Amino acid sequence: METLRSTFAEYLIAIRKGRLAAKDYETLGAKVDSEVGNIVAQCKLEPKADAMLHLVVADLLNAAAVMRGKAPGKPAAAARQAVHAVNNYGRYFDHPQWQPLG
Repeated sequence: METLRSTFAEYLIAIRKGRLAAKDYETLGAKVDSEVGNIVAQCKLEPKADAMLHLVVADLLNAAAVMRGKAPGKPAAAARQAVHAVNNYGRYFDHPQWQPLG
C-alpha cells in the first residue's frame, strides 16, 4: 500500500484538478492492478482484517478498470476513487507512520 500511496501522491494535484492525460490514467490503473496483485499474494491477515482489506482492494480494482478503459466511467473520477481507497486503508489499518494523501 505504501507504493500505491507514493504513486498517487506524485499525481495528486493533477488528479484533484482533473488534468491528467489519458496515458497517465492508464499508468495509474496498471500500477494499481500490479500492486493489488502483490498485496493479495502476500496477504496474511486474520479473517476480519482480511475482509476489510478486500473492501479497499475492490475499490482500487474498480477504479483501475475505469482508468484503464476496461469499465465504463470517467477516469478522473476513478482516480479520485482510488485516492479515497488509499486513504481508507489508513483509516482501517494500524500502519505505523501512515500518512493520508492530502
